[in-house]
Amino acid sequence: RQHLVPLLDLVNCEVSTSSSSLLDEEVREEIPEKFLDVLSDSSIVVRARRSYESGESLREDYNLPNWYLFLHYGFVLPSVPSMTLVNPHDCFQTELILEDTLKDFERKQRELQRRGMYETSLQSCVAPEFVSSDVWIFLRVKNNIEDRDALGVRVALYEHLNFRKSSYKTTLEEDFDILSNANGHVFPTNRHARTSIQFRFEEKKALRNVMDWLNKEIEKMGG
Repeated sequence: RQHLVPLLDLVNCEVSTSSSSLLDEEVREEIPEKFLDVLSDSSIVVRARRSYESGESLREDYNLPNWYLFLHYGFVLPSVPSMTLVNPHDCFQTELILEDTLKDFERKQRELQRRGMYETSLQSCVAPEFVSSDVWIFLRVKNNIEDRDALGVRVALYEHLNFRKSSYKTTLEEDFDILSNANGHVFPTNRHARTSIQFRFEEKKALRNVMDWLNKEIEKMGG
């Protein structure tokens, strides 16, 4: 259930720069491990993880990927376009479907159920080094890939993501130009349209990252 918490939800989001590698030892020791604690009486304590100037907006890293920020909060990170992946928690949200028109659909459906998966579709967010076991299982069953075939299942995921990439009507570079008001593209003045393009841009970057990682994995395996 989604809800707003008075005062607590005034804390806005930013990509954290308060990592231990950026701070000296004295400052690092003063940073609390948790930004937020829920006490036994259901009250909440919020602790700042960096110094703030008087009047500065209180912010914290939500530790969430952009698809979740866009869907539930209506914004993405960063607000200024960058060709590099800025949100370290980002991943590419995708859906795998076992179409009932597939040959041996019923057999594959039973095999998914035998492996503990009772739906013929699966939504998952993938990132370099972070692909759920359910994604690998689903792809193996759908594409008749043996469990020991690590190369084949990675090729199957790459092909699935490449198909998703081909469904976009604009390129990553074109979205960057739109958001940067460059090369003849007009920056959208409508906030909703602008945020949607920003999300599409960040989604494509997350897709590019996971496809680059898969391509390296496939090459290492001799594919």
